Amino acid sequence: MVDEPLLERMHRCSVAFPPEVSEFAETGLTAVPASKVAAPRIAESPVSLECRLHTHLPFAQRDLLVGEILWAHVRDGLVDPASLRVVPEYAPVGRLYANMYAFTHERVALDPNAYVQEMRQRGRA
Repeated sequence: MVDEPLLERMHRCSVAFPPEVSEFAETGLTAVPASKVAAPRIAESPVSLECRLHTHLPFAQRDLLVGEILWAHVRDGLVDPASLRVVPEYAPVGRLYANMYAFTHERVALDPNAYVQEMRQRGRA
């Protein structure tokens, strides 16, 4: 997973480097051994998921790959040990498409029970 400090270097990994060129060397990222898979993980990543292929669905121009998570590496301090929730300071970045990304500066918390209560008031639940 990518956070704001890692965004530029992650995006540089999208360059079609020739096979003999290391993306790690070109982007200044650090390869470290994974725990359950052969491929290295990125040390600077706030969250790294080690996966094995579960399902491969080919489509016209793209493929959908579904992985089974075997191991997760999470940066120290990223999860509150009391609540097991990600700390508010974490600033993940989402990829929308191509070279377009979304930041998560604006967040909203919704009450999961509000809809159920509304339905009860209407006599539907």
